[in-house]
Amino acid sequence: MSKKLKGLALVTVLLMALLLCSCGAPKLYENAKPQHIYAADGETVLGTYVVLEAKSNQVKVKNLTSLYFDYMVPNKITYAVVVYTDKDMQGTVVLSNLVYKDCTLIKTDDGQYGPKSVDGAKTYLAEDGKLVEQK
Repeated sequence: MSKKLKGLALVTVLLMALLLCSCGAPKLYENAKPQHIYAADGETVLGTYVVLEAKSNQVKVKNLTSLYFDYMVPNKITYAVVVYTDKDMQGTVVLSNLVYKDCTLIKTDDGQYGPKSVDGAKTYLAEDGKLVEQK
């Protein structure tokens, strides 16, 4: 095989690998099933929430930015919890425009998740299309 053909074959393989890799990992919200949050009367809808599952190393600022701006805002989701599948009762909570990453979760008797403690969690504020870490 000539050097030209080898070079062309190498470029083709690299382009194919680049195309396959650029497809990206599934979005955190890919299989989301939103549910209503009801008032005490059981009929008045106060908002919508979603519980998601992911490995802790899959939950990065880029994914959370997409979760908030590409999914929660357009779909009017008011509350989201990402439960880490590799860490017991740990996850990320998104409430309004606040994101608490790597917090301790609590599960209520009716199966709902919420923040038990945000001590040590990274806090982000969603603004202008990005998440801004709060110090």
